[in-house]
This record gives sequence, structure tokens and C-alpha cells, in this order.
Amino acid sequence: MKVVFLDIDGVLNSHAFVESIPQAERPSIIGLDREAIRRLNRLVHQTGASVVVSSTWRLNRNRQQLQRVLDEHGFQGRVIGRTPRWIAGRPVAGDARGFEIQAWLDAAADYGIDVDTFVILDDDSDMGHLADRLVKTTFAEGLRDEHVDTAIAMLRAPMPVIVLAGTGAP
Repeated sequence: MKVVFLDIDGVLNSHAFVESIPQAERPSIIGLDREAIRRLNRLVHQTGASVVVSSTWRLNRNRQQLQRVLDEHGFQGRVIGRTPRWIAGRPVAGDARGFEIQAWLDAAADYGIDVDTFVILDDDSDMGHLADRLVKTTFAEGLRDEHVDTAIAMLRAPMPVIVLAGTGAP
């Protein structure tokens, strides 16, 4: 399975999106940019990827609620989960989002999910050891076509093999 770890603020909404809304019509809560959703749809359609929400939006919504919020804005893919913040009553090791994503990846097999490859769409850089899987957006502009093109290429290429120095084994 191919997985897209999805941040929302700075990916599916942006400063440019807010500025495109006339001042008198701006909501008090930032919504989702249908153009960014269209781009996300292109990514999932061309790769067959499923989405795991890694955004802070996951903290007060379950998987079904996240699916519904995205669907209401035109999303045509499938949300299969959300990254954990707590495991066994304790915070995930470290504050970096990369640790939360790793915790989800580590548990995926327990739920019958075999992840072949993945990308992370985020406007932040706190991915730690997973930084090579990050397609970094900006809050200024959000998800652009070039980000989607990069993510598609990453999902179509095999995952890199990591060789640990001094072990002689991959």
C-alpha cells in the first residue's frame, strides 16, 4: 500500500487561499482550499495511495470525521487512519511529527496494513529520520502542482535501502 501522511494547515489551506477570499466573506476559521484538494485528488488517483492524517486536526477528530471533513470539500480518496499522539497513555517518543509517523508505520502491520512506500506532505520540517520522505510545502502557498509531481514520483519509485555503517548488511 502507498500512503500519504497529510498535514492540513499549510498544505490544504494557506495564506494565499485566505487572501483569495474577499475580506467580508472570510470565515473565522480557515477552511480548506478546493484547489489544494483537487491536487491531493490527483496524487491519490495517479498513485492509488491512501491518506493518514498527521495534522493537528486529528487531535479532536476520529478517522471518520476527518474523512467527512475532507469529503465535504471534494476529496475523492480514502482516509485510513491518523497518526498517534499517545501510545499506552504516554506521549510518542519525541515531539517531532516524524516520531508520530514512525509510530503509525510501526503499528501498521498489526492492523493488516503493508506499507510499500509513503510520502509526507507538510509545511514543517520536524520529520527527523523520515526527512527524505518529506515533500515540503509552505504556509504561504500550500500544496502546489510541483509538490504533487514530486510526491507522485516518490510513490512510484521503490523505497531506498538503508545500509547501516559497519554491519555489512542492508
